[in-house]
Amino acid sequence: MSLVADWTVDYGDGPRPCTVPHAWRQDVDVRWEGPAVYETEVEVVEPGQWLQFDGVSYHARVFLNGSLALEHRGIWDAFAVPLPTGQTKVRVEVTKNGGASFPVKNVLSGFLPYVFNTFGGIFREVRITGAPPPALPARGDGIETSPDLAAQPSARSKERAPNSRMSVEGTKLFIDGRPWYMRGVLSWGWYPDIGSPHPPIEVVRDEVRKIRALGFNLVKFCLWLPPHHYFQVLEEEDMWAWVELPLWMPSEEMDLELAFAEVERIVWQYRHHDRIVCWTCGCELSESTPHEFRKRLFEMVSELTGCPLVKDNSGGSEMYGGDLREYGTFYDFHPYCDTMFYPPVLESLQIGPRKKMPVLLGEFNDYDVYRPLGPLRKDTPYWASSDPALNDQGVRWQHDLPGVLADKTKVLADDIEEHLRNLSQVKSGWIRLYVTRLVAAVDDIAGYVVTGLSDTPISMSGALSAQCLENIFTDTTYFLNPYRMPPWINGGNRPGWHDPHNHFCGVASPSLGCRSVGGLETTLNVSYGLKPRVRIKREVTVPPNLPGELFKISHEWKTRYDLLSIVDESLQPSSHFSLSFFEPLDWRLYPQWHVSDPHGILGGQRRGGNLEVSTAWTGTLQGGIVFLTDHGTEPVPFWRECVTWNRAGEDLFDSWDFLFPVSTDRVIDPVWLDSELPGAEWLLTRVDTRTYQRHPYVARKGNVVVTTLRPWGGLGAQPPNFESNPAGHELMRILMRLVEDPTP
Repeated sequence: MSLVADWTVDYGDGPRPCTVPHAWRQDVDVRWEGPAVYETEVEVVEPGQWLQFDGVSYHARVFLNGSLALEHRGIWDAFAVPLPTGQTKVRVEVTKNGGASFPVKNVLSGFLPYVFNTFGGIFREVRITGAPPPALPARGDGIETSPDLAAQPSARSKERAPNSRMSVEGTKLFIDGRPWYMRGVLSWGWYPDIGSPHPPIEVVRDEVRKIRALGFNLVKFCLWLPPHHYFQVLEEEDMWAWVELPLWMPSEEMDLELAFAEVERIVWQYRHHDRIVCWTCGCELSESTPHEFRKRLFEMVSELTGCPLVKDNSGGSEMYGGDLREYGTFYDFHPYCDTMFYPPVLESLQIGPRKKMPVLLGEFNDYDVYRPLGPLRKDTPYWASSDPALNDQGVRWQHDLPGVLADKTKVLADDIEEHLRNLSQVKSGWIRLYVTRLVAAVDDIAGYVVTGLSDTPISMSGALSAQCLENIFTDTTYFLNPYRMPPWINGGNRPGWHDPHNHFCGVASPSLGCRSVGGLETTLNVSYGLKPRVRIKREVTVPPNLPGELFKISHEWKTRYDLLSIVDESLQPSSHFSLSFFEPLDWRLYPQWHVSDPHGILGGQRRGGNLEVSTAWTGTLQGGIVFLTDHGTEPVPFWRECVTWNRAGEDLFDSWDFLFPVSTDRVIDPVWLDSELPGAEWLLTRVDTRTYQRHPYVARKGNVVVTTLRPWGGLGAQPPNFESNPAGHELMRILMRLVEDPTP
């Protein structure tokens, strides 16, 4: 086997030397579909040799000595043509997808065009080999053919079929017979310095080692196929793979039979990698494919791979709509939740009376950190350029950066941008740890895939660039069990929780739980309390891969802040849980305040002095606090895709644990604010980390404060009302102080 690397490429202005693998990049307008013409010469001494192309995007017409030998459509599968002996001139005309000839949604483009754009070229190796790739013999008449065994699927499936190292028992996963829990990270194949999803092996090795160091044990190739050497590196690093075939958002014009044949060729060529422990036939297909087609895909992939984890549709119709007839050996959901809604959403995804199969969260737990604009303005990369020849919008629904970089109102000082980036990094770590602990507590869930691996033009959720993700994705996860607190409302109970991190002063009983993949028999050193600090030892036994409660700690807390620390003598590092304790708000201590609460969300009306707490804006308030719930607000997530910028002082709103039970799903409309309170100071600001738009959560003018924060909670797993929300009582005191002392 020998590589063919010396080529020329012609974009219509004459040939120029190039080395294959090659993808045209800024050489030509990104909107140009081709064809680009590649040429080389090869010499074959022995008969029976083949010219194999490991990957061409998208349409290739291969000429040998001027005669058309083969046409091939498809990005992700290899193909080959037989070579004559002697000197042969090779010409390959390449047309990429994304143009008028092969629109993105008509072919198996994967997700990359939605990250940046399509790519074209002979982007993987070309080699002379003694045999074609699996299942891909071809005739020299310009027609690509399937194997002669196509009519004998049972015989075909046994050829080179791997022995899967994955096994399943009920909802639990095992690899090589040992308990295993999936901790994956999502890759879209974005390599901006390479220009195609074909990273060389040294790049892969560095990437995989970083992934493993973060605690992940699997890479999910989301809607793309990596080079085969990626699996070699996974083997070296004892890592695993989830292959998601590149079917996403197909148009009605897609030829499903051609797509099926292309998927089948891909599976034939990748199925021998025993590092692949999971396959999905597509992603979030919703109503875009008929259930019969998905069933055929599922059956074909199952038959050819023998893998016990195969699903027709990652994401699932129950979550994304469409025909509820689904096919697979596991449940696959993509919960992208604002953080306070994760507990009830995860509860809604549990199996219940359905067939007992593993639940995998095929994508989830993303968070976009702040991307500083200053460096991009000084040295704009092609993927942020406003020049459509370099960075056309294409099929992307999100194309914010060019406009943001040109918008002078988005300019912030370098030190503020650095501050926002640091804030968002800390927030990212808090969210991802919080959610990972929630997931570990759910028995049905057998693993997850975190979005995502790398920062891209459309997101900044890359784990590789994050700074606060250490010690989150581990074999053993300790967590606090939430308190169940269903309130009595209008003659009956409603769903309700008590936040395990925020308490009223007095006796509290945190409940410690654990999930350990391989099981544990260990000694825990537990410490809590500040004056003096209480230290205890507990012997615990944890069964493999089963979440459970270890013990409760009952203690009368008199300090405001505390840290519950768990040191496992058999593991490092330790686990920590912040605890806060607040006095209940006693309105008798605030005679200058009265409460106008017609809807009862703060416990009802209260008489008092001239300062007012109100749950409705009337425009006549002379001094006090107004909680905005609808009018004058806009709906946005509090936790996802944003950083919360505290400008009221470092001692206010500075704890994510504190903000969780009072966080909101609305911001103040700046237009409304300028109309009703012109010149108001923004004290707590939401900065969108994708669009860079800024909105206030808390604003003040003189002795009037308006906010969308919710001291009564009530969203998701927040406490269900003001009476049961210790952080809400403290928030009320903070806001009252801002009114009573309105100096900046």
